[in-house]
Amino acid sequence: MNQRVAQRALQKLAAEVTLANNGAEALERIAETAFDAVLMDCQMPVMDGFTATRRIRERESREGLGIHLPIIALSANVMSEDRDNCMAAGMDAHLGKPLEPTQLADCLARYLKADAAADAVDMEALHALTGGDAEFERELVETFVSSGDQCLADIVAALAMRDWETIGKRAHSLKGASANMQAHSLSVAASDLENAARAQSVQELDGLVHHLKDRLHAVNAAFAKVS
Repeated sequence: MNQRVAQRALQKLAAEVTLANNGAEALERIAETAFDAVLMDCQMPVMDGFTATRRIRERESREGLGIHLPIIALSANVMSEDRDNCMAAGMDAHLGKPLEPTQLADCLARYLKADAAADAVDMEALHALTGGDAEFERELVETFVSSGDQCLADIVAALAMRDWETIGKRAHSLKGASANMQAHSLSVAASDLENAARAQSVQELDGLVHHLKDRLHAVNAAFAKVS
């Protein structure tokens, strides 16, 4: 029943869904086909979701291609300890059961990058902000790209040093700058990272930094197309 409910919720979001009845089947499907994300039930027969997730992360590390498949835990257990166990296994996010469609949509939007550069920046709003002054807009873009890349570099370095304060400060700066540049999805990603760093939600930080990197690259690509 849980599987059918999740499948219908995903189909209403225009997703193409492949089902696996246990963790071992999930590994087989992922080896055969490239997926945008996985909803991983924690408790399954044959192989549970924790073991399957660890196997996926081990393969990603072994292959060394820089690929990080978003894995979203599904569990009836919503206590903080259960959530921490999901993150420790390598999952990126946690959703409780019964599945709430709005939360599912928000979570997928946070990790999927299908819209990429097309929706990364509201260019019409940016043009309105600069009053159609192409030179001024170009200066803003150049400054943003340079400072944004530096913020990301600082965040990645701080993550390796477990420097949560620096991560929070740099994410805060990028949040404001991207909002000014009408890059709203990047601003949301930076806000999520800032909040996690302030709360020292260690298990979330890797996934949030990876998501921030994807959104920043999409914004830079959008600006490159119009510069």
